[in-house]
Amino acid sequence: MLRQIRNYRFDPFAAVNSYAVITDEVHAIPGSSPYWVRLHEVPDENYTDPTSGTPVYVRSAAGTVFTEVSSSPGLNEYRVDYNYKTGWVEFNSGNAGEIILVCYRGTGSPVEAELVNALQWFQPATPFFGGDGSDGDVTISANTALSEDPSGSSIALKQYRNLTINSGVTLSLASGVHGMILAVQGRLELRDNATISVNGRGGLGGSPGSPGGAGGYGGGGGGGDSVHGDGSAGGGTTYRFGPAAGAGGAGGIGDGNGDNGTRYPILAERDIYWRSLRNIMMYGAGGGGNAPGGGGGGGAGGGFLIVNCNILSVASGATLQARGINGTGATNYGGGGGGAGGTLVVLANHVIGETPENVETNMCNVSGGTGAVVSSSGNGGNGAAGYKRVIQLYQYNVY
Repeated sequence: MLRQIRNYRFDPFAAVNSYAVITDEVHAIPGSSPYWVRLHEVPDENYTDPTSGTPVYVRSAAGTVFTEVSSSPGLNEYRVDYNYKTGWVEFNSGNAGEIILVCYRGTGSPVEAELVNALQWFQPATPFFGGDGSDGDVTISANTALSEDPSGSSIALKQYRNLTINSGVTLSLASGVHGMILAVQGRLELRDNATISVNGRGGLGGSPGSPGGAGGYGGGGGGGDSVHGDGSAGGGTTYRFGPAAGAGGAGGIGDGNGDNGTRYPILAERDIYWRSLRNIMMYGAGGGGNAPGGGGGGGAGGGFLIVNCNILSVASGATLQARGINGTGATNYGGGGGGAGGTLVVLANHVIGETPENVETNMCNVSGGTGAVVSSSGNGGNGAAGYKRVIQLYQYNVY
């Protein structure tokens, strides 16, 4: 049965709709048939996206631009349901499992309350809160680096019933994986000095003479050297716009220092901002490389870490980290810029062992890397800090 569009923006006094342009709404194409994604709202078929020239603009997290078609979609194509206004978008099996970002003008929600509450976190792979438990009960007893899952997504998505990280043990990411998403149906326990780390998994640091890799926040610029040449083009540029984006620092000229990276502020920092995947799947940009010809380079940016669980149990010394890496350098060459910090967001029904405020303030680290300080040439700029948020959901009327 078709659902009525629930248009919460209807102005009853003027009898008009106040449509909202939605930017970079994040979804995952299912890994098996049907390869459909349901948008959070019904797209307006009369809207023209300024980039694609079509009502809906879709690109992959890796930057591949998809083409909108009106018939069965091929590889890197999609078809939108405008006739029945269900919010469904169809994709080709060749794009199964890919993370996508969708831009469109929303007319209101097409779904019943239960589906709205699910928030469509990687639907159907994760029924949002706590996931589906498919990875079972796990205890991490030795340092472990998670690989990419699903394939081609550049993330590690794990869905546990319960997860324990033993004392002094670190859960991290393998090379080439930018983000970690942990969905835990029951208890996520971080024992004494346990660590979850996505340090240095964001944009790559630039080699000497090269800019850093792109990211959500800015890495520092590389220092210059009058003998070997100016610093790189600077820290990595942002891959998104709007709140919490950032800009890389400029490289040094002559023996000049590189500039620090920056991030754009969230003007109204509210908890609801962090309940959107399109806002939190952001990693830091890499730092810019130093003067060409020798020496070190820029540090990599921090990745992103998303945790949703029923109970978060935190013991003394436990940490969650999304730090940028320091730049490197050598005498008589410009110093490399530091990578920017990443994004760290925790959503838990209950936090025990520590207060949510203390976990966020003292146990979560999203600092940017520092630029290298060298002799007889310019120093690298520092990377911008990322964002962190710990939310205990039972305090809020959210579902």
